[in-house]
Amino acid sequence: MKSTVEKLKIIANNGKFFRGGVKKVKNGKNFVIQLRDIVENPRGSRLDMSKVVSANVVSRVPITFLEKGDVLVTVKRLHKKALHLKEVPSKTVATQHFLILRSPNKQKIMPEFIEYVVNSEESQRWFYRKCGGSYESTLNKETLSQLPFPDIPIEEQRKIVTLINEAHEEKRLLLDLIDNRQQQIKAFASKLIMADR
Repeated sequence: MKSTVEKLKIIANNGKFFRGGVKKVKNGKNFVIQLRDIVENPRGSRLDMSKVVSANVVSRVPITFLEKGDVLVTVKRLHKKALHLKEVPSKTVATQHFLILRSPNKQKIMPEFIEYVVNSEESQRWFYRKCGGSYESTLNKETLSQLPFPDIPIEEQRKIVTLINEAHEEKRLLLDLIDNRQQQIKAFASKLIMADR
């Protein structure tokens, strides 16, 4: 059954706006996640906490800090990528380059399933139509709230998430095998070349 992010009461929030950029502070009170902290490679996307800077975030209104299980969604670029936060330090915020989706009840809507739906080809095509379809197109909270979202039982969500995890693990193992073979080929070629000298 089809619904929407808004109808399923999945919470959508804007990232924190930083006028003039993030000012890094040694031993600051907060951590700030920026686009550059997301590492993308053939094995998938992940948050590199070693890149996340500390800062003292000032706000006139109460700050909604990130929580474990939140899903970050990039607002620019051609593809609006989603990243599920498996762990996150306390008092951490994301910049305005992200929207944040939060499950209203993790026993009914899995954060991993939210990530899967947003990253799906169907959702990406929907974003393309709604956001203008260019590299500079911007996704806003109102549009994200209207994203069509499947309303399915948690058991089905778990099956899908398990299948995704298995596929990611298989991909990782295959890429590791390819990397190992390439290293063996390089080492073999090096020995042959050195042997002729």
